[in-house]
Amino acid sequence: MPAIAYQLLVQWDGTSWTDETSYLASAGGSFKFVPIGTFFATNQGAVDTATISLANVAGRYNNRIAPDYAFQRHVRLSANTGAGLVRIFSGAISSLTIEAPNAATAGTLQLECTTEEGPYLQRKFSSTRASLRALHNSGANEVDWINYLLDSISSPLTRTFDPGFVNIPWLWVDDESVLDEVWGVCAAAGGVFYVSRMGALVYNNISTIAKRITVTSETLSRTAGAYSGVNIEASQDDLYSDITVEASPRLVGSPEIVWTPDNEENMIIPPDDEVKIIAKYDSAVWQITQIEFEATSANGDPLTTTYVNLTAHIEYAAKSEFTFTNTHPSKIAYIKYIRVHGYPLIGGPVLERETKLPNDDTFWYPRNRRDRSIRDNPYIQTGAQAKFVADVLLEDSAYPRAVLQLRGLQGKTDRFIGDTVVIHDPTILAEDIVGQIEMLTWRIGMTYEHDIVVRDYGRSYDLAPYFIVGDDTACSDRPIFY
Repeated sequence: MPAIAYQLLVQWDGTSWTDETSYLASAGGSFKFVPIGTFFATNQGAVDTATISLANVAGRYNNRIAPDYAFQRHVRLSANTGAGLVRIFSGAISSLTIEAPNAATAGTLQLECTTEEGPYLQRKFSSTRASLRALHNSGANEVDWINYLLDSISSPLTRTFDPGFVNIPWLWVDDESVLDEVWGVCAAAGGVFYVSRMGALVYNNISTIAKRITVTSETLSRTAGAYSGVNIEASQDDLYSDITVEASPRLVGSPEIVWTPDNEENMIIPPDDEVKIIAKYDSAVWQITQIEFEATSANGDPLTTTYVNLTAHIEYAAKSEFTFTNTHPSKIAYIKYIRVHGYPLIGGPVLERETKLPNDDTFWYPRNRRDRSIRDNPYIQTGAQAKFVADVLLEDSAYPRAVLQLRGLQGKTDRFIGDTVVIHDPTILAEDIVGQIEMLTWRIGMTYEHDIVVRDYGRSYDLAPYFIVGDDTACSDRPIFY
């Protein structure tokens, strides 16, 4: 493989970029999709990573990383494979290791990096009651919800999102990881969420595979020297004949007491002081209608609102923050009771939808059937959505699907996860396989190389091209993708 030119930029001070190319020793990392079946079942995506090693010549990095150890400082790595520098990784530093110099080497600085969404994995967020109502009333889809969640952390990242596909009536979070919740919403809609090499957040809706299956980016052949080795794996672990999906429908309930503290008889407010309390509801609350309480002095005399008042602060969907204020100059206020009345959201995982293959199916008829249940995703909220998820999963898992691991490809700056490729290898394949790059591992040194994992989607999507809304007519013979 030809020698490759690289450029490494690091934002050590959080503002300006420093060119560290001359100290770059090696680097490697990976980009990956979580397979559809796994994503539906776990509601968990993945943060991609990279490792970058720098020669610590003359102790260059001993002071540069102090005093904050460069955590979450941004890095950009580009490669020139013949058409100028093109970004192959954008991310942020999550940890580092300095190896002391010795007689043989100048020592190294090893940076462990995540893609740009990594720093947001531990950013927590609680949604408000006003946003719960506004987004519900607007008929929000998964992209509306994803944007709302990301806006909560003022994410500076560029977003490249497909149109939303699935209406999700209800979403609220209570001190939850923004990124975890984004993954859950994506899983409930059958989409994928990842970060591009340029550092942009990307959401592809469920139509992605169908749209791309006829747009082949390249044909890879071992006989033509495209790769040095290949493994094929075909396992029944992701093979299922019957899919059951649990939905969690909700609606606004009748007015009731939505919260009263367990230790209300012990609540006291000192004179000329205040006490803050947090009311955590069993479920989200659509509307608070009334807050009642009684305060007395030590001898039981009532303390009116002349002295004791309750003020609501932030009205979150699943909790409220209140402040009791006692303006009496000498008397302690004893809270006898406090009750919050309102309209809760009621419902839960009570509806299931099941999709089965015909009993005379040629593949499953002579075999023992395998069942899969998808549960515990609160963003699957209607029967139609549950059936949609079941149909998509069944399409993905009803027949054996080969997974190919190709090693030793010459790196290309325009190859990425999600690309459709054709694998031609008559030494082990009876016919060509059309599939999607599900994982791409890269490494640089004197050369730029890739290993890729390709999942066979040709069997499921062999009826493409599919019906395109806005292009095809109602009498078109093109099939709808799912």
